[in-house]
Amino acid sequence: MEGHMKKAILLSFFGTTRLREHERIIDKFVSGFKKEFKDCDVEICFTSRIVKRILEKKGMSFNDECEAINKLKEAGYKDIRVVSTNIIPGKEYKKLKKVSNRLTSPFISNTKDILKHLDDMTSFELKDDEEFIYVGHGTDHIADRIYEDIDDAFRAHNDKYHMMSIEGELDLDSVIENLSEDTKTIYLRPFMLVSGVHMLEDIASDDEDSIKLRLEALGYEVKLIDKGLGEEDYFLNDCIEKVKAMEEPLLNIVGVGPGDEDLLAVKAILTLKNTNAVFLLDNRGRNLALDTVMSYVDDKPIIKMPFNMKNVSDELYNDLKLKLEEVLAEYRDVSFITIGDAAVFSTPMNLTKILDKKININLVNGMPSFVALTAMNLEPLIEKGESLVISDNTELVEAAKPDRAVILKAPMNKEAVLKLKDTYEAEYFKRISMPNEMYLIDEEEIRKDNDYISLFYLKKRK
Repeated sequence: MEGHMKKAILLSFFGTTRLREHERIIDKFVSGFKKEFKDCDVEICFTSRIVKRILEKKGMSFNDECEAINKLKEAGYKDIRVVSTNIIPGKEYKKLKKVSNRLTSPFISNTKDILKHLDDMTSFELKDDEEFIYVGHGTDHIADRIYEDIDDAFRAHNDKYHMMSIEGELDLDSVIENLSEDTKTIYLRPFMLVSGVHMLEDIASDDEDSIKLRLEALGYEVKLIDKGLGEEDYFLNDCIEKVKAMEEPLLNIVGVGPGDEDLLAVKAILTLKNTNAVFLLDNRGRNLALDTVMSYVDDKPIIKMPFNMKNVSDELYNDLKLKLEEVLAEYRDVSFITIGDAAVFSTPMNLTKILDKKININLVNGMPSFVALTAMNLEPLIEKGESLVISDNTELVEAAKPDRAVILKAPMNKEAVLKLKDTYEAEYFKRISMPNEMYLIDEEEIRKDNDYISLFYLKKRK
């Protein structure tokens, strides 16, 4: 089945109205990806609606990211990898996260990326009286902080290099105060994929507020490098490298919270909307995880795997492994949903230990029930200076004697917990955040209830 699967790579660009950049960068990327991925169809999209409208008036039409993804899916593509050419993970990158899980990270997302490209970004040979300023776009998004991280890295690596932004916090004044007194010449280059409108209007224009004229007014000779980062081979190669890393299927392990749709994480909702199929364990009866997310996945294939939680064995885990790998091979982007948080007492996480190591894993955390219970008892889960134990039995509580504890699988631990009543106040919670949630402290009422979806919260007596 996989051998006949239609594959596509969607190259995403902000877009530019400076037409020479289409040939210099966009055509270069398309050509580079077609050469590298001969078994894939390569398409492009522009995320800027403003740029799209301007180009349409010139007779040029481009799909936005939503249109491009929908057309590919309608054409029968299941294996779709989306390439971000964003510089940082700001607002434009967020648009892409809304349409795809199989998405490359931007050029610079973290310190690791900065260090990876530091030598390439500072490879221009400068004389003793010359310095170099990169001009980024800037944003009011939290990702704007990355420009400051790059500037810090430049100073530590080669203090002749500087970073500033047009619309962010790191402005020209912050760069000027770090220039050497001996500097006479400054190179300006856009720290953007293309050298477009911002180069022409904000950096190099003859307007008195342009970066060039402001520097010249201070007595510096200014030399312009009219090239976007997309012209650099290291930028294209970085994008290709990231796409190669996504060759294998993507398994999203999604924690869906305690059972209330309103407590789903935004990331979980986006992941489920974008996924190709949903996978879950069928332990007979209704599935709480599926009930929680159904309004987001009712149009997707839902694959259920019989799994007896009361009789778990290596053989059962191996059957689960084989079934999930089969589903991944068919759908390429699969979301394995689980109640609570995907990293706490999680069957899917245990399964990753034996899955094919080439499979890409995306862990999406959810709110665990022992956090959600605080909305019922209005009690802090833990306070400063205290210790907390979270376990599926009381042995660790008896040994460690923590200030507070959460004991999962309440029916199995009921008697053991009640034996600790002289040391701990015990609160019993069931179906937390659901319409039939319940909170009990009376010992006899606790003994009568045997709901599997329950836990104990213990607090040491004063």
